[in-house]
Amino acid sequence: MTRLDRFSEPFPPTGAIDASATKRALGKPKADFWDVLFKEAVQNSWDARTGDKIDFDAYVRSFSSAEQQVLRDQVFRDASGVANSGLRAALNSNDMTVLILQDRDTRGLGGPTDASAAISETVKSDFRNFIFDIGRDARREVGGGTYGLGKGILYSASSVSTCLVYSQYRDSGGQLNSRFIAASVSEQHEEEGYRFTGRQWWGRVDLSNGAKRVEPVEGEPARGLAIQLGIDLPQDVTGTSIGILLPREAGTNSAAESKAGIADALVRAMKRWAWPHMVETDGSSTISFGVFEDGIGKEVSIDNDPDYQPFAEAYRAILARQAQADSAVPFTLSVERTPTDSERAQTGWLALKNIYVSEARPAMNNRVALMRGPRFIVDYKSVKPPEHGMPRVGVFVADSDTEVERIFAMSEPVTHDNWKREHGRSKSRPIAWTLDSIDEATGPKSKLQAPNSQGEGAFGVSKVSRLLGSSLIGLSGSGAELSPTPSPSRKKVGGGRAKRATAQVDGPPKFVNADSELVLVEFPISVAVAKGVDMSDLLVRPQVRVMTEAGEDSSPESEDVQIRGWFAAGNEVSTDAKGILLSDTIDGADLWLRVAHSRDVAVSVRVGIESKKVAE
Repeated sequence: MTRLDRFSEPFPPTGAIDASATKRALGKPKADFWDVLFKEAVQNSWDARTGDKIDFDAYVRSFSSAEQQVLRDQVFRDASGVANSGLRAALNSNDMTVLILQDRDTRGLGGPTDASAAISETVKSDFRNFIFDIGRDARREVGGGTYGLGKGILYSASSVSTCLVYSQYRDSGGQLNSRFIAASVSEQHEEEGYRFTGRQWWGRVDLSNGAKRVEPVEGEPARGLAIQLGIDLPQDVTGTSIGILLPREAGTNSAAESKAGIADALVRAMKRWAWPHMVETDGSSTISFGVFEDGIGKEVSIDNDPDYQPFAEAYRAILARQAQADSAVPFTLSVERTPTDSERAQTGWLALKNIYVSEARPAMNNRVALMRGPRFIVDYKSVKPPEHGMPRVGVFVADSDTEVERIFAMSEPVTHDNWKREHGRSKSRPIAWTLDSIDEATGPKSKLQAPNSQGEGAFGVSKVSRLLGSSLIGLSGSGAELSPTPSPSRKKVGGGRAKRATAQVDGPPKFVNADSELVLVEFPISVAVAKGVDMSDLLVRPQVRVMTEAGEDSSPESEDVQIRGWFAAGNEVSTDAKGILLSDTIDGADLWLRVAHSRDVAVSVRVGIESKKVAE
């Protein structure tokens, strides 16, 4: 039977940091508590990956009576002292819960176990970094986590400030090994006339070299303990399991949240902050996520999720452009390098997408997801909504260039939840320029290239994107502006009489309805007729076309667009797709052409006056 000993860290004569300072290092994050916990844990896991993909699972459950017995008799057999009163009570409770965060296909916690030993910066020191060190070695590569302070939240997540840690790693000879240790980060306290920092560990207490320190249990005894407690890993993989004892909600002193509440919160956090790793790029995602409540799995997917699918589409478009500079993107999207100012160094890619939602609007509307190399969302930057009020989303991905990555990473606080702008006097301000460029791209005056169109009655795709969201963004940032610019030498169809009557699309369309396949809109038609003109012989003739990605009209006989009729004063006055007689219009009433088109295309509408005889 493997039994652990307790080591409580004393204050040295020269003083030390109170252990609770590591938990306060996070300050007051913007995000919810479980969001911050997940971000810290998954970033550490991703930084420790051994290949291109990892597994990351969360299990929330109750210990069995046998497991709880192992905790009492073997792991925490010495839980004495004022700092452990809560732990002692938990060990003797009837229902002790645990939240297990487990990663696989990561390095595990290898390297030296003595935090005082000097080592080369090229030697991995994962165990002592995670278990003993506070902060990060500045010589080492920046990853998702940059400070090494955020791990304090793992202890804050425990109502008894205590975690179990089991890891499998490969040693310097390539052999698979195991380590087990328990750790606690509470408040400084006094025992038997001495002060202690509040940091405690349960493992093998080593008294060699005249100094008392703690080592993890290693090898088969470590794996045996992990199996007995249900926090083990598959035998042939590397990775780490962290068991957070009696998980609680931030700011409380008891296990206030139900297991279901914790599991649901972690599902939401995974989707909100790590959805880029759920996007399949080569047939699979880069992180396989799982959440289990008492052994029953919950769905963790952004498939068909209206909040995150638009972001995923924008992200895929960026990946396509990064892979091939001239790759085509749908009309629904715009992708560009940013900042767009040629005098400023470019820092990344920005993709924007307008979306249409028939009922409730997504909670994530009018935001741009900000991310850098590790591809976790740092923050969602709020942007101004388009003029029509329909939602828009975007994605910014910072370049993987080493210097750009360093600048953005070091601008983040401990919680990694925003990018801090440089001082206004700085000569180089890449972060400020990037954020300002995003504001400019999403502002009310933003425009992208739109196809030209001239001729009588041409309003082209004017402002359709503002009204229909996914229909036309890609022709424009906030709306494709095509002003009706009649030619000075325009010629009316139908000879001399046509010169005395004109028709044109004279404004943006209005949204009518939509379903999963089609969008229904009405274009306003302005008709002017001179006195004495025989309206029974004149036809308002429409021409509706689908716009191609090259900005040209496709054939009007497209299955993607249909004329559904003519409306005036709220009533249908004709269903003839070929046109409507002027005599059938209601005098003084606005005339509207109703058009149905596929949700993923852009349309161009023109109207003119034609003799009924010519039309026939």
